[in-house]
Amino acid sequence: MTKPQWVLITGATSGIGLATAVLFALEGYQVIATGRSEEKLQKVQQAAERGNVTIRQVVADVSDEASIAKLRDEVLALTNGYGVDVLVNNAGYAEGGAMAEIPIERLRRQFETNVIGLVAVTQAFLPEMQKRSHGKIVNISSVVGKVTVPLMGAYTASKHAVESISDAMRMELRPFGIDVITVAPGSIQTNFGNTLVQSIAEWVSPDSHYKAAYEKFRKDRASDRGAKPIVIAKAVLQAVKSPSPKPRYAVPFDSKVMPVVKGILPTRAVDKIIRKVTMGR
Repeated sequence: MTKPQWVLITGATSGIGLATAVLFALEGYQVIATGRSEEKLQKVQQAAERGNVTIRQVVADVSDEASIAKLRDEVLALTNGYGVDVLVNNAGYAEGGAMAEIPIERLRRQFETNVIGLVAVTQAFLPEMQKRSHGKIVNISSVVGKVTVPLMGAYTASKHAVESISDAMRMELRPFGIDVITVAPGSIQTNFGNTLVQSIAEWVSPDSHYKAAYEKFRKDRASDRGAKPIVIAKAVLQAVKSPSPKPRYAVPFDSKVMPVVKGILPTRAVDKIIRKVTMGR
């Protein structure tokens, strides 16, 4: 890099976001990390100190318009009006539950954060990129953006939406010299499984028709294994460094193979396999 580029990473207090923030800082980028509270951002500061790097931190809730407006103001202040060269839309979380039971307000909140928030943050930081005819936007999706999983319908639907929105952004922004890249993680060692299980426990009824399926789901998530978040962080870095990045990066291996299998097998066969693995029936 001729001069350090400014990178904004949302949802950077743990997992993929935190690993990405530290990696970019180590690579010499000027990193701005967001989290929903000062308390959560302490983890970013601790990681920065361990890595002997500087990571600027801003409190932001991507599901709140006023918070996004404040984020924009703070970033412009930090960058002397320049804005950012790279935006990594990582903020998001997972709601679990069967579509027949999930409270509508939980479904709505899932989309407000994972989908609407992503678009709102992108819109907030596009003007400066468009003026310079240069920039990169990395949207963190998931393997379930291509493969639907039962008992995770709200989350998988939100990631399907991220995939579609990213495709639209990529075509719409290319004439402005802005690259839009999707990074789709597969199985990763994060707190993802615990979050999913907890989301169901907060509202599920004792007489739920899916009680046995939820219990299997809970046990399976407790034994989740996967790649470390740094694997995804490296894919994001690769995409950002590339002068001609691919539209989509799928890592690790399971994120590549699952959509392929889905495309080869008949729908009923895919349904049966996924239903058996996920629900036990």
